Amino acid sequence: MTPLDRALVQRKLATIVRNLDDLAAIVDLPLAEYRRDRFRQKGTERLLQEPLGAAIDANLHLLRTAGAPVPDDA
Repeated sequence: MTPLDRALVQRKLATIVRNLDDLAAIVDLPLAEYRRDRFRQKGTERLLQEPLGAAIDANLHLLRTAGAPVPDDA
């Protein structure tokens, strides 16, 4: 078992919250406008990737802390 690293979990949760806050800026954007802006599309993609990675990292850490089996891949 690994000791719980609260700072790691807090950093991962902060990444998730920060990215969700940033994604809120495009919620009301018309689809046609979004589709015309490749940079916005790629930015949105990254803003979705980061919290997914953070969630995976936090969950793997919690599994290790609990002594539970950890999957080979995400």
